[in-house]
Formats: sequence, structure tokens, C-alpha cells
Amino acid sequence: VGFVTADGYIHCTREEHAGSLPASDAAVPTFAHIDRDDCRCGLPHCWYGETAPPMAVVARRVVQQKSWDIKAPDGTLLGRHWRKDYSDGSKQYPWERADGVWKQPTAGVASLLYGAELIAGADPTWPIVIVEGEKSADALRSLGIRKAVFVATVCGAQTHVDSTILELLRGRRVYLWPDADKEGRTHMLQVARALDGIAAALHLIEWGSGKDDAADFVARDGTRAALIELMKSAPAWSAPPEDETGDSSSNSLSSYALSAWPELDERAYHGLAGEIV
Repeated sequence: VGFVTADGYIHCTREEHAGSLPASDAAVPTFAHIDRDDCRCGLPHCWYGETAPPMAVVARRVVQQKSWDIKAPDGTLLGRHWRKDYSDGSKQYPWERADGVWKQPTAGVASLLYGAELIAGADPTWPIVIVEGEKSADALRSLGIRKAVFVATVCGAQTHVDSTILELLRGRRVYLWPDADKEGRTHMLQVARALDGIAAALHLIEWGSGKDDAADFVARDGTRAALIELMKSAPAWSAPPEDETGDSSSNSLSSYALSAWPELDERAYHGLAGEIV
């Protein structure tokens, strides 16, 4: 089932033939094919009546899928974010709104945090750890640190997080854990800038290389004690200087201006300073 638009694209609803094509944000998602042999679905096409070139048809199927509830700060369900892994190695991350409509959030900016509903009821001295993606937040929660809140940005590294949702963190002590690749670092840099002046203190957790993330830390036998040590040793973040044009001098977390982390007595991590247990 589908239709053709004036730009020559063939919009098909058959997800099993989509290959790596992204889904549209329509109520009924479609996948935009083009009638050339370099269509990103991986298969050649032809118009009705023409003879298609020989091709090997590979059936793609879902091998694993999971969804996460994304809620407003008051606990209201906003929608579900799905991850679908396919037999050809591709992945998709569709969104299902609370009303059942499949629709992607507006591109570019998102006022969403996975775990936003956990922040308001948390002790104000507890640290907030922000990671990228629900899987990483779930992994850190599984380590059983009770007096900390783990939340995640959810719309991908290319999406900016709106300061509206970050107001939840006003006056809080926040730790940023970026994915180790360039995109992940740039994404968390945007979050850090948005939090500047909102959070009482910002700290940067650096771990891993390549595309490593917080979920990889746990998968590689990262422990509760090791996570606490990472948080204790995380340096404070301050905004990088701007050049004469007003542009930031850096687009990478590796060039953040990091304040020296003072040597503190063990007792400083407890009581009024915010216990990490």
C-alpha cells in the first residue's frame, strides 16, 4: 500500500521492504523509495510493465524489540519510544504517542527526558546523572545506587534538548555521561550549555572510547562501587570561552574547560553534600 509524490518518490507502508529507509512521521508511517537501482532499501525498482533487474530478495524481520514509557514530570504518559532490531542488522526507533498514533517528535528540539517523573520526588541533595538513551539509564539503575537519579535524553545525538525540560534540574548537582563518539560528545556539550545557569553544579563523567556508552560500562562488569568512583572523580564543567565572533572555541567535550576537582574528605560525599550510596 502506498502512493507516489510529484518529486518521484514512492511512499510504501511495507516496513519489511524498507531496508535502512527511515519511517516518516505520518500517522501511518511510510518509507520513501526512489525508482533507481541505488535506492537505500537495497533493492532495485521498476515501474509497472517494466522488467526489474534480477535481485536477491532478503526478508527482513524483527529479531528483538523493546519500548520505554516517556512521561511528563507529573507522571503523565506522553508516549512510548520503541527500539526495533532487524535480522539484517538495521535498527529503527519509532515513537508511539499516548493516543496510539505513531508520530516522530518534532525534529531539532525535544522537551523530553526519560525518567523526568523521578526528579521532582527525589531528595534535592541527590545527584542527577544524564546519559544518552534509555538503555544506558536502565543499565546504571540496575547497579542499585539508591540515592541518585538516572535520566536520559531520548531523541538522538542530533537533537537539542530544550531548556524547558531542563528546568527540572534547577539547583541540582548534575553529572553528564556522554557517549564516547564525536556525536555523543557534541550532544552532551549542548546539554551542558543549556544547563549552565540552571544546575547548581555540573560534572563530566568520561569513560570508554569509540562508541562506548554507559550501558557498555555495565555490560563490561562495571560495578556499583566503580560507578561511585567515576562520579567522585568527575571534574567540574565550566563553559568554554568564546572567540571574537561569539562562537564557542570548541565543539567537542574533549576541549571542555574543566575546573580542578578538589581533594575532599570522604564525609563530603554524604549528608548535606548529597549521599551517594
